[in-house]
Amino acid sequence: MKTFAPQCTLPETGPVFVQQPNVRSTMKIIWTSLAIMFLSTWSILHLNVPPQLKPLLRPRNNWERLRRRLFTAWYTTKPKIVWMAVTIFFPEWPLAMAIQTLKRGLGFTKDFEDFQREEKLQDEKEWTLTHTMYANMGGFVIKFPTPEKPEPAVG
Repeated sequence: MKTFAPQCTLPETGPVFVQQPNVRSTMKIIWTSLAIMFLSTWSILHLNVPPQLKPLLRPRNNWERLRRRLFTAWYTTKPKIVWMAVTIFFPEWPLAMAIQTLKRGLGFTKDFEDFQREEKLQDEKEWTLTHTMYANMGGFVIKFPTPEKPEPAVG
């Protein structure tokens, strides 16, 4: 690979790669582009609420405490790293998922509004798209009253 120092006026042959001196080099452009891509994909992803881990017994020593913290950090960070890679290499996929999630959320919001009207529920707040999206992400649990089952006939 041919390189040249940018302080010279003109290289003898056409440059292929510019080293990083006091001007913007090829590597500087590549690293800043990668940093922007990393930060952008990290900030646009809003993944579901992670499931709550089952509480364990108290750690017996510092090594076990450290191991648990590292596992918890990896367990919560790994899905975001995977989706970052998917977003970088296949940007249409997260866009399609977001459109599908919004479409489902709008449908569920209408269903919940109908449910409130039919059951004549008098809540302080009206059900909105924000509630639906948060529920779909696993933010809170919705329990519906189950109809009572008739007792089986003995005979």
